[in-house]
Amino acid sequence: MDSQGLVGYWSELIRNPDAAIAKMAKSNGGYLEAGVLLLMGAAACAAITWMIDLGASALKLSEFDMGVEIFGSIILLLFIIPYNLVISIFMHLVAKALGGTGSFRNFFYVVATIEMPMTMLRSLTSVPGGNFLTIGIAIIDIGLLQKAVSSTHGLEGGKAWASVLIPTITLIVAAVLLVATSILLMN
Repeated sequence: MDSQGLVGYWSELIRNPDAAIAKMAKSNGGYLEAGVLLLMGAAACAAITWMIDLGASALKLSEFDMGVEIFGSIILLLFIIPYNLVISIFMHLVAKALGGTGSFRNFFYVVATIEMPMTMLRSLTSVPGGNFLTIGIAIIDIGLLQKAVSSTHGLEGGKAWASVLIPTITLIVAAVLLVATSILLMN
């Protein structure tokens, strides 16, 4: 997908998400394209976050720590593909178990076309007070992922929602348990 196609897709994703995602579901995107899109989104997110943090530092709203910024950017770039791959595998397996007919390759590509702009949008949470945006962005993201499952796997309604929510809730619970266990072991 070229840059004009990407910008056109994003504007269509905002105006008519169902049509945009259905169109992407019919494309022949693959793993390489998905990986490139995710890395581009992560790099853009890191750059936007740096600019916001530098601006906030210049306005004396917060401190800018170069080490933290570099570490955060490296972690984002290293984990954006594995994270999206794992969550996509879980969603795909649940969709298949519920009767979905799509291929993982196509589903992962559609997820990447959604997550690239969503990752860049998440950089806005670095604005002072922007943590409140996190929940709104997460809700939009989950809604778009439901549309991706529906378009690529041919599932409607509750089955498409279950394909997104079961893996999402499972990972959230696992993360909470991991943090709670870590805290208990430290005490």
